[in-house]
Amino acid sequence: MTASIDAALKEQTSQQTVTQVATRSARQPFPIHDLPNELINHILTLSVPSELVDPKPGSVGRAYSDLRAFLIQCGVLDYPTLLSHVCSKWRDLIRANPTVWSYILVSATGWLEMRPEDYERPLALSGDEPLTLNVDIRVASITDLLSSPPFSKHIHRIRTLCIDICPGGGAKPLFPIIEKLATPSLEILRIFNLSNMHDCSPWRFDEGHQQRVILHNAPRLKQLSLHGSWACADLTERDQARDAFPFGNLGAKAWHGIDWSRLTVLRLPDISRWAHDLLILVASAPQLRALQCTVLGEPEDLVENDPELQHHWRDSEEGEDEEEPTEEERREAAAQALHGLTRPQSRADFMRKRRTIMGPHVLAYLSELNISVHHSDRGPSAFSDITDQRSGLAKFLGGLITPALASLTVTALKGLAVEIVHHSVFNDHHSDGYDSGSYHSNGYHSDGYESEDHALDGYGPDCFGSDDASGTETDAQEGGAVNFLLRPHLAALIERSQCTIRHLSLTEVFVSLQELFSLIELCHELRSLHLCNPLREMGSSLIRGFATRTDQDGRLLAPKLQRLVIKSVCQIWGPRFPVSAVLDMIDVRWPPGSSDTPVYVEVVHSPKGEYEKGTPRSAVQERMHRRLVNMQARKDLQLVIGKPQGVGMHLWFGRAWDNV
Repeated sequence: MTASIDAALKEQTSQQTVTQVATRSARQPFPIHDLPNELINHILTLSVPSELVDPKPGSVGRAYSDLRAFLIQCGVLDYPTLLSHVCSKWRDLIRANPTVWSYILVSATGWLEMRPEDYERPLALSGDEPLTLNVDIRVASITDLLSSPPFSKHIHRIRTLCIDICPGGGAKPLFPIIEKLATPSLEILRIFNLSNMHDCSPWRFDEGHQQRVILHNAPRLKQLSLHGSWACADLTERDQARDAFPFGNLGAKAWHGIDWSRLTVLRLPDISRWAHDLLILVASAPQLRALQCTVLGEPEDLVENDPELQHHWRDSEEGEDEEEPTEEERREAAAQALHGLTRPQSRADFMRKRRTIMGPHVLAYLSELNISVHHSDRGPSAFSDITDQRSGLAKFLGGLITPALASLTVTALKGLAVEIVHHSVFNDHHSDGYDSGSYHSNGYHSDGYESEDHALDGYGPDCFGSDDASGTETDAQEGGAVNFLLRPHLAALIERSQCTIRHLSLTEVFVSLQELFSLIELCHELRSLHLCNPLREMGSSLIRGFATRTDQDGRLLAPKLQRLVIKSVCQIWGPRFPVSAVLDMIDVRWPPGSSDTPVYVEVVHSPKGEYEKGTPRSAVQERMHRRLVNMQARKDLQLVIGKPQGVGMHLWFGRAWDNV
């Protein structure tokens, strides 16, 4: 009897619980409403699109074209208003969440743009929160825009300012950004698509504007990014050599509103400068964590377009070598050069200051370094007998000490090697301490690198095999006949800095196969490797190298590698490699169960056809396809194999990819 009563009570209790749950669910169908308001607010803040929170090059324009069009279609003007239409609870939470309102997209493109009064509500509801303004501009002046209502009274709150200059308009000169108005809270300044300026130089050189500063006062600025070059401002020329330190045509006084000692991120990917000028910048910014820049690769005429300095050079001697400058002296010399405070009074004074500025400078916190090497279409600028003939990359890397460096990217869209045309002046004059042969192939002097170093320890020329196709370039590339262009300078930087590089990216450097593997071997703790056309000829020997063990200790190249990206995006002739070569490499490097963390492999190429002597092609293709499917099904491996995106690529290699 007792047991039956207990069972009945248990069943009744269970039914009551189900009824209560059903009633609560019917009354409150969204479980998110059971969360605390603080957590919901945090979720809503995290939902703000990344194009508004952390814009990258081009993302501001995409935010306008995509997000703005979607908002208009929904009948709203901004993202927080869209969220507030979900339900009454969200409307109340959004209205009381100033952080969500602090990310504002400003349109000044001349079409579908918001009126000034449309920004008053977001600015008011953002309260006292720091502002992030993403300005999509085409025809207006950024100075006029931010200096007028409703933004003028909120300038002191701007923490992040991102400006995307749209094409097809008459955008007024960009600098000064905010004239005669302080920006005390500005920490991040990013400017994209400078090439779309109507006045193709962003700086004006008339009498009234030549000496204006970029920012009137930005004492807290930490990140500065300028993306996109401008066609009419040839930055390889020194039209105003006296003040042309960091950006050629920009006067030195332009930097007076920036405290360089606070900068942690500096990105200037499209502004080509001499190594000397870049070292002035980095020496003035010892707190840098990330640096992206473009260095001119050819020899540098030290006194080009500077008659006063040429006069000093002819009428004086260099003098004896002085003591090695201290780090404080290097920073002081860089600061004076940055602001144009001093001019060399003699040849000896010039050489002393130059050697001081050339470093090496200690960047104790720099963990990310992204270098592009640019070569002028006109050839080297070497017209006098005062020419530093070392490559720009060698001088720049030689001027750095980076103990925290973990990520290195080197890009050279025309390759690191550029042959120079020797003017007669090189044969008639000495170069005052600069070896006339040190710029051989824009790399290292053929006599400056010991022959035994050309072969990687354990990785001899025969270790990787050779491709089926043979030619002059391929033989030189894989036979070790090409001078090392980057390895000596990177090895010296690693030795001098005692740094550990874990991410390496090389794009169109066009080094030899042996140097490529030697560079990878230098980074013995490498976890991530990105290769985009690092060789002129991307053949099977490249893939085999990653699966080859050394003769000495049987180890693989970069044994800790967990992420590998190989792209051959523009090679339609010459040696190539089949998909099966990639699968063979993965089987050797990362067999199933060999890694505790997921492995990522991406290969983008135009594949060579599968072939096996004595076996029908269809059978070889079918077996390769089964291997590919099985490998892509692995839980510990993400394998992406794609084809290049280019005109005619899919037609030329369509048959091979249809088989894959």
